[in-house]
Amino acid sequence: MHPILARYLSVDAAADVLRREDNGEVLRAEERPLAEAARAFPEHRAELLGARAGRREPATEPGAEAQQAVVVLAAHAALRALADDEVLKGPLQAAREVLRQEGAGPAESDRLLASLLLEEAFGYEDDPDRFDRDFVRSSLEEIPELARLTRARVTELVRTFCESAEEGWAAAHELAARSLLDAAWTEGPQAINPEHVTEALESLTARLPTSERGRAAESLRRMVEHLRGQRLVSGERARRLIAVLDAREAGEERGGLKQ
Repeated sequence: MHPILARYLSVDAAADVLRREDNGEVLRAEERPLAEAARAFPEHRAELLGARAGRREPATEPGAEAQQAVVVLAAHAALRALADDEVLKGPLQAAREVLRQEGAGPAESDRLLASLLLEEAFGYEDDPDRFDRDFVRSSLEEIPELARLTRARVTELVRTFCESAEEGWAAAHELAARSLLDAAWTEGPQAINPEHVTEALESLTARLPTSERGRAAESLRRMVEHLRGQRLVSGERARRLIAVLDAREAGEERGGLKQ
């Protein structure tokens, strides 16, 4: 998890920075990204300060709206901090430029980029105290290919994946491709994450004939590798997504043995 994101996941810590800014205090360098993010999201800023002011006891848990507000602000604060990261600022700038060229506005781009930091923080069972720059860098490097995707290329991706199937696997390949892309790209191309592959696995298992359901996870693994070959999924992301599929498949097998 990015240290700025971790620092400001606390409603109290984030609200304290914003309150001190309102009082005219000079903020430290690590606090300024949060203040900048809060100015970009005034509704979340107001929610956060209002929730903190309305709590009678420090131990009282903030409401869901305040918790959501602090996650958004902390993620966007971490995104702003990446501009000074020697490893990530180049890929970040390149991703922003391609998104701009493809018609995405600054707010839309920021939402997409901040989501990558949230995925790194919460999407996998990694050490939360470690920030995985390699994963974030590889995720940023996926964006140019994702941003340039067209409907025609998506159709071609499905076609070529289906053609790669050996005898007897054609239906599983086609349904795997459509299940994964429906889960991930219905609202436009984005980085494929564990929620997408889990949703696709459940959909695919339900859609396959009973005799072929054992091919669900393997078909999705192959589709992830197909997308990796097209540079739409990085090697690091592919490894993580396949690990999710492996874990789900192992869990289902253990569940079957217990029955």
